[in-house]
Amino acid sequence: MQKPERKRVGISVRGGFLGDGEESIPHIYSYLLEHGYDPVFLVHTTSGDEQQNDLLFIKRIMAGMTYNITGTIEQTMKVYPTLHAVIGMRYHAGVLACVHDIPCIMVSYGPKTEELVNLLSIKELTLFLGDVSFDNFEKMWHTLEANYDTYATRMRDRHQKIRSDLMKMLQNL
Repeated sequence: MQKPERKRVGISVRGGFLGDGEESIPHIYSYLLEHGYDPVFLVHTTSGDEQQNDLLFIKRIMAGMTYNITGTIEQTMKVYPTLHAVIGMRYHAGVLACVHDIPCIMVSYGPKTEELVNLLSIKELTLFLGDVSFDNFEKMWHTLEANYDTYATRMRDRHQKIRSDLMKMLQNL
């Protein structure tokens, strides 16, 4: 799949954690559209209740709006290589951003995502629960874009190091 003309930005969100921060998601989506990006919600899970099911959560928070969304994990996996950046709340969104060398703003909701943020060295591009707001996102977005090549290189380097370390561990088994 080729990269689109407009820079595509993947958004991965998860229900049940954002509280008042949920109100920021439609504003972030609109901001990206208004600034010439092609935002798309990335669906990682389609089963369970709204807390697990990305389709149900996105449908509720984006009610009354038109938006782009992948419908399955297979579609999501095909979209990742076309992305300019990721705004990721799901752990796997951060992992896949790293695998594809894509700069990422993480939304950390617990120990698992916080550990990933530390591993990827992107704390300055992380919204922690309680700090999720449009204003905080916008500041981070400007930082990401102003330093895009640096963050893309960092993701590539982290991916290569993680892969190298894993291969060494496997050889020692």
